Amino acid sequence: METRTFFDIDMANRFAMQYYTLSALEPNDTFLIVGDNGFSDYYRVEIRFIRTGYISCPTGFTNAFSFRRATEEEALPIRGLLKTQEVNVFCLERHRAYDITRDGTRLEVIPYKCFISAVSVEITLYFGGDMQGFLKQHSIE
Repeated sequence: METRTFFDIDMANRFAMQYYTLSALEPNDTFLIVGDNGFSDYYRVEIRFIRTGYISCPTGFTNAFSFRRATEEEALPIRGLLKTQEVNVFCLERHRAYDITRDGTRLEVIPYKCFISAVSVEITLYFGGDMQGFLKQHSIE
């Protein structure tokens, strides 16, 4: 299996993953989210939030969410709670009014935002087989 590593949270939105799970709290307060599209042996992503100070998000979610940096206005209360301005705040934002479960059931949901603060983020994409065309199509180099 090949890997690519990225350090820009916006890259996580390009991978076309369907399902995400909060996987572990690793050493050094590293918080791990794992994403896949149903074939994790061939294609998956691991998103590590390094030196995490604040977590407010669901334990599992779908591609109805997108990843981004929080705005300064959104980050201010979290930085105040942590008593530091020297931290990155990331946002997981539900951008659809419905969600689809693993069994295909469509659920109506209320759009909302949740947040994670961390010193940095590291995104590792794992892929096998003939995924080069897919990666180029989605501008993942």
